Amino acid sequence: MIAIEGLRRYGYNREADRISANFLSLILKEFIQHNTIVEKYDVERRESEVSAGLKFGYKSNEIGFGWTNAAFLQLYALLPVRARQNVLDLDGLAVPQARVTLDSGQRSLEFLIQK
Repeated sequence: MIAIEGLRRYGYNREADRISANFLSLILKEFIQHNTIVEKYDVERRESEVSAGLKFGYKSNEIGFGWTNAAFLQLYALLPVRARQNVLDLDGLAVPQARVTLDSGQRSLEFLIQK
């Protein structure tokens, strides 16, 4: 939530909306599948099965954890109305990418970067 607030403060609203919608849709997807909200989520794999990788805190992914519930409500409330439908995209929103070509005259390199 702090990162989202910082992005918005510096004018990165589209990025804040995308990150919020992706996190919210992950929680919603996992709730639909497991009928519960848990403490921890793997945002890269987009799932809540993280028990094998837990190194700190609880040894299991705690069910009904309060901060997750509060974060969901707060992030959803702060999401602009036009962006709320993105929460229903249970596969998540793609990170925008762009192709950049560097040409030195002798060699040309092409990169795919995240915007």
